[in-house]
Amino acid sequence: MLRRRVVDLEPTESLDHREPLWQDAIVFVLAGELAVECPDGDRHCFRAGDILTLARLPILHARNNGNDRTRLLAIWRKKDRRERWIAPAPRISRPNDSQPKRERTSNMSATIVSYTVKSGREEENAELVRAVFEELAAATPAGFRYAVFQASDSREFIHLYMDEGAPSGTLQQLPSFQAFVADAEDRHEQPAAFEQFDLIGAYRTYGNA
Repeated sequence: MLRRRVVDLEPTESLDHREPLWQDAIVFVLAGELAVECPDGDRHCFRAGDILTLARLPILHARNNGNDRTRLLAIWRKKDRRERWIAPAPRISRPNDSQPKRERTSNMSATIVSYTVKSGREEENAELVRAVFEELAAATPAGFRYAVFQASDSREFIHLYMDEGAPSGTLQQLPSFQAFVADAEDRHEQPAAFEQFDLIGAYRTYGNA
C-alpha cells in the first residue's frame, strides 16, 4: 500500500528529515526549492521538478532557502512488519558524479514506476509521454536511460528509468515532462507505484551496441 503526504515549507523553514516517513519516501519537489547541507560541507539545491530520497544520507539541514513557499510530495510504501529486506543506500545525483556508462550488472539499478489511468484517458497520457520522447530526441541529454511501456490489454503504463550519472532533475526539468506530471494525479485511477530494482543480467539492453 502506498502512502502520500504533501508538506509545505515557508521561507527559511526547515524540514525535519529525521521523521521516519522521510527514510522510506521518494520526494518530489512540486514548487520552490529545498536546500540540503551535508556534514562535509557539500550543499545541494533541489528545485521544482526534482526527485530525491533522504534516507541514509548524512544531512545536517534541509530547509527552504528561497523567497517562496516550497511544496514537497512524499510517497512511500507501507511495509509489512514481516518484511526484512534491506534497501541499498540511496544517493543524491550530483553534476560531477562519475558513473560508468558500460553495461555492468554489479552496480546498475532501475526505477520502475507503474500506474493505471482512468478510462478514456489512455491516449491523452500516451500523447504526453510521446511529447517527452520527442523533446529528448531533440535535446539528447546524457546520463540516463528512459523507456515507457503501455499494456496492450489494459490502461496500465510502466516507466523505466536508469540513472547513469545525470545531473539531478535532467529529465524532470524538461518542459514536456513537467506538462506530463502537471495533471498526472487527475489522470491516474490510482497513485503511481515506485519500485527500485538491481540489474542481475542483460543482453544488448543497456549497452551502446
